[in-house]
Amino acid sequence: MQIFMLSPFLIGLFMAWVWNKTKSLFPAKRCQAGLWLGLIYWLSTIPGMFISYTTFQISLLMVVTWFITVLVQALAGGWLIAKMNK
Repeated sequence: MQIFMLSPFLIGLFMAWVWNKTKSLFPAKRCQAGLWLGLIYWLSTIPGMFISYTTFQISLLMVVTWFITVLVQALAGGWLIAKMNK
């Protein structure tokens, strides 16, 4: 349970590290580039959601809710990282 509580912090550190390595690859303004980073992170979570849906007895509505929630969180996280790291 404690490791589960650490996951947002670990994801944040991972996203900051990825941003630091890839920020020069995004030609757009910095905030738009942060949104692209969040979108790329969100796309990488889709296989995990699909595996959860096909493996566990959960409803499609729950997976769609996760899908939207992770999208919003990833976009906000990417934007925030880009805003803070100039």
